[in-house]
Amino acid sequence: MKTSKQFIIDLTRSKQILIDTVKAIESDDSTKMKALISDCGYDLSADNLKEARSAAESGSHFNISIAAGLYNISEPKELKDHKLKVDPSNGRIYIDDVIKDNRTNSDGKVIWTDAEGTYTITFRFDYEDDGSPKPITFSGNRKNKNGGQDAVKGSKLVPGSETVAFLNSSVPLAIAYICTVFGVSISSIVGWIVGRCMGKEDVGTVEVRRAMDLASEAFQSFIFQYKPPGFDYTSMRADLEQIIERSVNHNLEDHDPTDGFIQREASKDAITYLEDSVRTTMRSSYKKKFRGFIDFLSKPRYQQLLSDEESSATEKDIGNRRDGLKPEAPYLRSAVEYCIHTRAKRLAQEKGAAYEAALDKNKQEAQNDRAQAANKKKARQDLVDQANAETDAAKKAELQQKVKDLDTEIKKLESDAREKEEKAKEAEEQRDREKENAEESDKKAKEAEEERDTHAKDVYDKGH
Repeated sequence: MKTSKQFIIDLTRSKQILIDTVKAIESDDSTKMKALISDCGYDLSADNLKEARSAAESGSHFNISIAAGLYNISEPKELKDHKLKVDPSNGRIYIDDVIKDNRTNSDGKVIWTDAEGTYTITFRFDYEDDGSPKPITFSGNRKNKNGGQDAVKGSKLVPGSETVAFLNSSVPLAIAYICTVFGVSISSIVGWIVGRCMGKEDVGTVEVRRAMDLASEAFQSFIFQYKPPGFDYTSMRADLEQIIERSVNHNLEDHDPTDGFIQREASKDAITYLEDSVRTTMRSSYKKKFRGFIDFLSKPRYQQLLSDEESSATEKDIGNRRDGLKPEAPYLRSAVEYCIHTRAKRLAQEKGAAYEAALDKNKQEAQNDRAQAANKKKARQDLVDQANAETDAAKKAELQQKVKDLDTEIKKLESDAREKEEKAKEAEEQRDREKENAEESDKKAKEAEEERDTHAKDVYDKGH
């Protein structure tokens, strides 16, 4: 079983246990919290949790991530209009959006140095009589490079205030950060679990629901401000043109190249691929940006708005690029023509190669037949000479029959040779025709390619 200390660490790192814990606290069903405490795989006994929290809040075991959130700086005076933020995912401090190389010493003090000097602060945790945490504060000093020293003080913002400062942040909006900004700090969660262990069945529910209301309002405000990165259309060109090619080749199996159906289907497939690609990228961008809200809020609070904004961003980003993929658009038309002519060239080359093979085969076989015929003619002459010299009538007749048999074989070989030579001639003519067809198709493909590349800007360039 994992320790209470590890439980606190995993909460700060926005692991699934934080999502499960927050939802269990928020639920009206007290059995969910009891099941979590008994079955989550962590030691969540009251004494061990209090001990782990106390150790994490101060001293040599201080875990700065437990102080995550957004703070007002009250001193020094030149920083009074600035905000200090603690990122729970890595324990780094930001002054506004400038990250600091902070470290924690053995006394639990947090130290960093910048152009103004070396800061040393201590975070302080205090609790009401009922055990609920007061806003975390910090205090310490800044040693200036000229030898002087300034006081440094600040306190955590009241949940729901300064939302703009929270939203306009370099700190990743993970659920742990969102929780703590809106009043569900890690210390609070631990305290509520301790309360549940001691029989207080509804402790923390009101606070979590209030935090969800505030986070929901912030989400609605933030999502309208968010401008996702534009889609990189140039990177999709090769894939989109492959979609067009695949569509064209598929439909050429059953349709004539001049059939407008081929162009219409290629247009439909290309537009579908364009929309799906941009939509998928936008959805990923929104989910990455708002992952913490999605983890924290229930679906009814974000799902429809998130979907609407993803769709709106997709439409806005695509702009009039669809026009370049309509059937009659120069880019789409020339892209289809390029595929048609490229395919025709390939088929002509394949046919030409087949005719070339037939030419070679028939020529070789004809040569073999004529060579055999020539050999048999020599053999025939030898038999004729033997027959003329033979005095025995029976042997003479036998030799003359062999001559007749050779005459038949020679006639057949010469006939086969002539037939194969004719086939070779036809194959040569067909090969040459296919070569001309391939050259003509190649010429048309290059013209279509040039036109396609000229009009590619209608789909892939910025500003469309």
